[in-house]
Amino acid sequence: MNEVLIIIMGAILFLHYLWAFKQLPHENYQFLATRPKHKHHTNELTMWDGENLTYYGLFNANAYALAVMIAFFLLASIGISLLTIIIMTLCLLTICMPSSKILAQIVEKRPHVFSVGAASFMGIILSPWIVYGTLKFQQIQNS
Repeated sequence: MNEVLIIIMGAILFLHYLWAFKQLPHENYQFLATRPKHKHHTNELTMWDGENLTYYGLFNANAYALAVMIAFFLLASIGISLLTIIIMTLCLLTICMPSSKILAQIVEKRPHVFSVGAASFMGIILSPWIVYGTLKFQQIQNS
């Protein structure tokens, strides 16, 4: 059964990358969508200010979702309770997601930048403490 899960995930990622490497370098595939923010009226023209949602953001969201799914499967398979997994995941995401922007801004000194490396760095540094704390929480809860 484990092999089936790995094959399915590998096939999905293979198709995803096959499409991405062919299409995303083209100019018209830089942005996934634009979310409107403010409407401006000038003479007879109506113009909008908006926020661009990029494919990079979509891939980041997919990576977070896939990582959380894998963590749930693996932690549940060794007997960790659902509440403990949720607490552990929320703690890590609460720290790692903002740090992907904050640390990248500090290091690169640019206002609009994200870094997967920054999120990974914070996760690697803090995850042992978060895991230890949540497992202690589970022991206290079970006793």
